[in-house]
This record gives sequence, structure tokens and C-alpha cells, in this order.
Amino acid sequence: MDDYICVGLGNHNFSSALTMAIRLKIPTISTGNKVLISNYEDGGFQLLLTNGKLRIMAKNRVSSKVTDLDFTAENFVVQANTWYTIAVVVNSSGIHIFVDGVKVENITTDMNLANCMHPVFIGANPNQGSYSAMANIIVSDYAFINQAVETNVISQFFSGEISPSL
Repeated sequence: MDDYICVGLGNHNFSSALTMAIRLKIPTISTGNKVLISNYEDGGFQLLLTNGKLRIMAKNRVSSKVTDLDFTAENFVVQANTWYTIAVVVNSSGIHIFVDGVKVENITTDMNLANCMHPVFIGANPNQGSYSAMANIIVSDYAFINQAVETNVISQFFSGEISPSL
């Protein structure tokens, strides 16, 4: 996409649990930061592609104290022209990154995602006034769930193999 999608969801409260998933293909891998999913300014989260690697950033603002998290998933490199389903699950034990149903990173943190009055975007972060990190991606589906989906469910639904019992 040469543009971005405003999903809305402004003034949400993803304060303790969240699952976000996106099915996408990246035609070319470029250097620098490219925003995949963003709700990041005075609080919130951002999923980026940084030099071919998945990166999650989160900001938690409680009163005047700001806690920042910035983590790059070193265990997985995105390839061009390949479809991926990327899921990020935030729960009380941390932030978990899945690619095609397989957990590729586990970030141990007690950080909760803060309320953010800005909408969620796919493909850019206009909340910060900069469009230089726009991602050239093709998106087929996305989902935001206000709870932490269990690992076995993520594995079943995003591995490409749906169990007949589901």
C-alpha cells in the first residue's frame, strides 16, 4: 500500500491485555524503520519493521512517570514477497511475538500498554507528524482483540492449519 489505514479505536483502553494480528506481504525490504501497526505518541504501542526485523515499541505513562520499551526480534528476519501472519500478544507475563503461529520472541516485562487517545494506524504513524516511516505493505486482514489470546489458539489459527475441533 502506498498509503495508510486508519483503523480508528481512538481513546481505547488496552491497559492490561491485547492481541493484535496482521496478515501481510512486504514486496521489498528496505532499510530503516517502517511502521506496520501504530498507536504511539503519548502512550501506546508500535509494531515496526526495522531493517527486515520485527520491532515492538511501547510507552506507558502513569502520572508524570513514563516507561518505554523498545525491543527488536533478532530471531526472525522477514523475507520479501512472502505472506506472513504476525501476532503480538500482551499479557501479565510480557509481550509475545508470533509469526505464522510460531512464537519467535518472548519479552518479559510487567509493562501495561497505556491508554492512548489517538487512533490506531496500519502502515504509518501520522500521530507523530512524520510520514517518513510509511511501510510499503500489502495487507489482507488485521484484528485487534481486547484480551490476550492463548498461545495454543494463536498456533492453531495462524499456522495455516485449522483444527477440525475448532
